[in-house]
Amino acid sequence: MKFSRKKGLTIIELLVVIGLLALLTIVAFIAVPTQLKRGRDARRKADFQKIKTALYDYYFDHDCFPKSKDFPPDCREDFGANGEVYLKDFPCDPSGGSYAYASKGGCSQWFRLFTNLEVTTDPIIDKIHCRQGCGPTKNTCFYNYGVSSTNTYVYRNCSFGYVCNPGGNCQGFEDPWMSKCPVIYADENCEGECSQERTDNRCQDDSGKQTPD
Repeated sequence: MKFSRKKGLTIIELLVVIGLLALLTIVAFIAVPTQLKRGRDARRKADFQKIKTALYDYYFDHDCFPKSKDFPPDCREDFGANGEVYLKDFPCDPSGGSYAYASKGGCSQWFRLFTNLEVTTDPIIDKIHCRQGCGPTKNTCFYNYGVSSTNTYVYRNCSFGYVCNPGGNCQGFEDPWMSKCPVIYADENCEGECSQERTDNRCQDDSGKQTPD
């Protein structure tokens, strides 16, 4: 009687299997953290929409947005006033800590809310002009994402830059985006590119020269 002996893996086949397993491990090691970051960013964006809705509900009842010293509440506390709850279980940033908030003192008619997205290639960062930083004040432009009331911009306070004004002269503008300035310079001489002859780098108007709070 003849017995057949089962053939095992050759050394080459074993090396191929090990190589494939190693490749899958590397791909997972790279992809999983990125997906986790995207998930946390999605939560941040969803949180901001809920908070924005709650802030407007508060505004409709009080004709003002909350003062910075009174908002946001502690994480997981209810946001409300005079017995009315506008948002239960107030959300925290997924990485811990509170979101940053800004409003004007007294009866504020605007608000801005800030955080940082972990996926810095997200196109929304450029869309809201926060690539170079946004924040509550000129000295706290640490954030790359935010939302605001409709009568202000999330990049307000952090957008100052030197531009070629409509007359062809270099000038500092508080909000170059408002004036649709095509080029924003870091130095007060605009790198010498403003001139009477050149018009392609000029702002459309002076509206962003000095903007109200």
